[in-house]
Amino acid sequence: MKRVMILMMAALAFCTSAMANDDKKAQVELTKEQKKEFKAYVDSVRFNKLMGAINDRHFLMQVDGVYFGGGPTEYGLSTATNFILLQNDGAIVQTAFNDGSMGFNGLGGFTCSGRVGDIDVEIDKKGNVYLRFHVRGTSGDVDVQISIPHNSDSATAYVSPTFYSGTMTMYGEIIPFKDDTIRIEK
Repeated sequence: MKRVMILMMAALAFCTSAMANDDKKAQVELTKEQKKEFKAYVDSVRFNKLMGAINDRHFLMQVDGVYFGGGPTEYGLSTATNFILLQNDGAIVQTAFNDGSMGFNGLGGFTCSGRVGDIDVEIDKKGNVYLRFHVRGTSGDVDVQISIPHNSDSATAYVSPTFYSGTMTMYGEIIPFKDDTIRIEK
């Protein structure tokens, strides 16, 4: 009786192991087309969430690269100190560079925190999103234009502060973001 029981347990373990291996093979054997369709689906869901955040005025662009006209592009910036935040009718645009300069905000860059007027959102035929708004801050104003390719969370922002003679281009990722503990100076 013990032998029969041991043989049954061994057979059960073997069958369970074979089934687990078959499941692993089924997961690995997705075709390139299926992988492409799944990635497109995931990108679409992420993009739809992002569009909801833009319409609700709750998003954050984490900036990791900045280009000044005529100068080099600075990459590897901290997204904690380089960002564009929009919450309801307020926004913060902040830069901070790794070059050791003090800047307007003591971080080697500038910070503009203030009230946002109407936001202009356009979507072209290809599904690319173009977002424009103006931030009226206490120490100056900033015009912001953000472009987001269709089904992407990568973004390019063109920022034109009134206290700077040019436009800087900021590169990063844009995500839905809502934090009611952040108070924006208006």
